[in-house]
Amino acid sequence: MNSGLNSFKVSVKELIERTNAIGIRAKAGRYGGTYAHKDIAFEFGAWLSPEFKLYLI
Repeated sequence: MNSGLNSFKVSVKELIERTNAIGIRAKAGRYGGTYAHKDIAFEFGAWLSPEFKLYLI
């Protein structure tokens, strides 16, 4: 319902729980971070920069 609002934000942990994602993992604490399968990471990079996608191809 709130997805159309400018203030709508979803954390990685919420996304994983809501969609049962298996290719993404979020770790909290020291040495934590967000880790994704390399295919997901490449597609995200391609979304950020079309030049990156051309470089991969």
